[in-house]
Amino acid sequence: MPLNYRLVFLSDIARIIFLPSFVVTVLLAGLSRFNVSDGASGFSYPQLCVIYALSVPSYWICDTLGKRWKAQFEAWRLNVGLIRSIHGKKIGNTDVLQRMAVSMQKEYAGGAIDELLDEAGSDTIQISILGNNKIFTRDPTLYRYVMADGFQNFGKGAGLAIRAATMYGSGVIWVDGPLWKFHRTLTTPYFTRGRLNDLQIFEKHSMALISRMKSLAEADQAMDVQDLIGRAFMDLSCEYVLGVPLDSINGLLPVAGESVLGFRGSRNPNATKSDSSGLTEAFEAGLINMGRRRAQGDFVWRALELFKDSQETPAKISDAWLDPIVDRAFEAKAKGEEVLDTVGPDAMPSHAQLGSMSYVRAVLNETLRLFPSLPIQEREALHSCVVPTREGSQYIPKGTTVILSTISIHRSQRLWGEDADVFEPQRWIDGGVKESDTSRFMPFLMGPRVCIGKDMALLQATFMMTRLMQHFSNFTLRQAESAPDGALPPASWKSASGRKREEEIWPRSALSMFSKSQSEPARNFDPRLIDMQRSLTVILTLFTVVALFFKDDIMLCLTRTLATRRFAHGAINLTAASMSSKAAGFYTLPELPYAYDLRIMTLQALEPHICKEIMELHHKKHHQAYVNGLNDAEKKYSQASLEEQLTLQAALKFNGGGHINHSLFWKNLAPSSENGGKLVEGNLKDAITRDFGSVDKFKESFNAKTAAIQGSGWGWLGFNPTTKKLEIVTTANQDPLLSHAPIIGIDIWEHAFYLQYRNVKPDYLKAIWNVVNFEEAEKRFADAVKAS
Repeated sequence: MPLNYRLVFLSDIARIIFLPSFVVTVLLAGLSRFNVSDGASGFSYPQLCVIYALSVPSYWICDTLGKRWKAQFEAWRLNVGLIRSIHGKKIGNTDVLQRMAVSMQKEYAGGAIDELLDEAGSDTIQISILGNNKIFTRDPTLYRYVMADGFQNFGKGAGLAIRAATMYGSGVIWVDGPLWKFHRTLTTPYFTRGRLNDLQIFEKHSMALISRMKSLAEADQAMDVQDLIGRAFMDLSCEYVLGVPLDSINGLLPVAGESVLGFRGSRNPNATKSDSSGLTEAFEAGLINMGRRRAQGDFVWRALELFKDSQETPAKISDAWLDPIVDRAFEAKAKGEEVLDTVGPDAMPSHAQLGSMSYVRAVLNETLRLFPSLPIQEREALHSCVVPTREGSQYIPKGTTVILSTISIHRSQRLWGEDADVFEPQRWIDGGVKESDTSRFMPFLMGPRVCIGKDMALLQATFMMTRLMQHFSNFTLRQAESAPDGALPPASWKSASGRKREEEIWPRSALSMFSKSQSEPARNFDPRLIDMQRSLTVILTLFTVVALFFKDDIMLCLTRTLATRRFAHGAINLTAASMSSKAAGFYTLPELPYAYDLRIMTLQALEPHICKEIMELHHKKHHQAYVNGLNDAEKKYSQASLEEQLTLQAALKFNGGGHINHSLFWKNLAPSSENGGKLVEGNLKDAITRDFGSVDKFKESFNAKTAAIQGSGWGWLGFNPTTKKLEIVTTANQDPLLSHAPIIGIDIWEHAFYLQYRNVKPDYLKAIWNVVNFEEAEKRFADAVKAS
């Protein structure tokens, strides 16, 4: 559990004020003792007051300079650079702090960071604010290192956990290290493929949303789409995870012309805390407070809230709503034509149909690019480390806060071209951009902390968009005439640059992004009668922004409600029905692309280099055993208690790794008669020569390192996405290769060679190069380079 922020603040005060005073007292006593002066008695009372008063800023300055000199020395020792520092106009760079706080309230989401970086002429800068070093970046290379490649060196940090503690507890989103792994393990079963295969729950809440929107449209009422879809997503998530419906969609809604600005959008002034709107308001207040605390800086917000915790009231409201729901859960245990042509005007879409609508997915991706649900991410350096940036390798000291601007990367003209600010779904269809391109597209983050609810959020958005397009003809933005006062973008935006001057809504950020827009669906409900191509872009954009923004609020809700108050105390023991996974038994033994022996005339085989007996035993017995073990572990996991789930982790890792590694291994091989063992001229051969000197030297080094494995394991040729080089890596047992992109993998377990080569590993390793499928390796290498 994070420390109480008041205790942390008082300890900071003690360090900043009392420690310097103590040092001065000791120095004066020492001077008196050694007869250098009369100590404190040698100064008048006003002089002592001045000395003690000056000791505080002197200590602060020395502490700041000491940290800076230490960082400079470490960078010099490691022969790397330091990230460029900028300085404000006021002491402690408080003017920059004030600028960030004002920007959060009055400017475009992420705008202040872009302005700082543009003024500095760099994609990464650092600045010391009140003695705390912060790094701001929009460099995708550094972003990837912090989130994925150098994950072990960065975490959410104590500052973020303390900001969240009162309202959101200490669940999977806020913690680091073993506790994060523990919560992640507990949360994962909610998002298995088996549970996502059941579309009925999505259908139920999509139709509830559509019914409410139709009733408002028939009454010719403008509606707050953000509020409506947020309620629908909250209702679905509560029932999906807890099995208890919330039914906020039928609560008291904001009314056009009568609503007022809430924390993140419009609200009905007559709504009370007991109405479902109270829960929404509480979560919105919590997120706003989180964003404000980040902008103010840890020392300032802790001082301002020393006697009154701004999160206390929202937390009490959310507790009053969520505690009974959780208790009951425990007691219970695209183009328009594309949608219509694929699904029809009335039918519930299937998984296959949802996956086939490329234009709908393109709109989703483009919306997530321009409006990422988490526009700004924060990490803290848990260890001093050297990081890669566009300017080269640079040093980051332990304890440094790193602010990562996803929205800046997503809108960078250097990465996306001159039309980076333009909403253009076609860029995802023409083949120029792929979802897997994490060098510039990371809406759900990346690495081990990639959003655990990603698949659910995308499925929810796609499903509801499809259902809405079946029931509504178009959406018209009525922001100017219907939105509450203060919801429209400032007039000064019209003279701004980029997308900012085009916006009719006001994108804002408070941990997650949100909008104040409202829109009204047309009253003609027969989509077969009208052209929907233009209206689709409007509704899909609005819907995706709203649904995917609200997705993070739901995950915060689940973090506090489940992980913090239930999981952390081991009180949850979900029934098999609520946690059943239809994915059990999903994994199957893959077919070999070649025969076991040469007697099968329709296929070639790996003989004489790997004999029939080894192939049959290895494939039919050992790999099949891993598949069976994995399916069995998944089935048990989906029905297990918390304690049992923890004991199953080893089986999932071992059998899952065995299935992954062997599935890759079979493709890794090819008969000699089908070019097995032949490395032709190309990028892979050039890279091997560059990184190892020659192909022969590479094989020699690979065989030596792989043969040295103690016991069982795998030898790998992997592509390092950070260094952009090929490297030889070994893994123990059935651990898959996660640090590199696997290019070639060789099984060094005895069952892979003993029947033919006995205990002579070097002979096996020498022979297997005759059947390595270098064509497959060339493809993997090309994919790895492209994705890095």
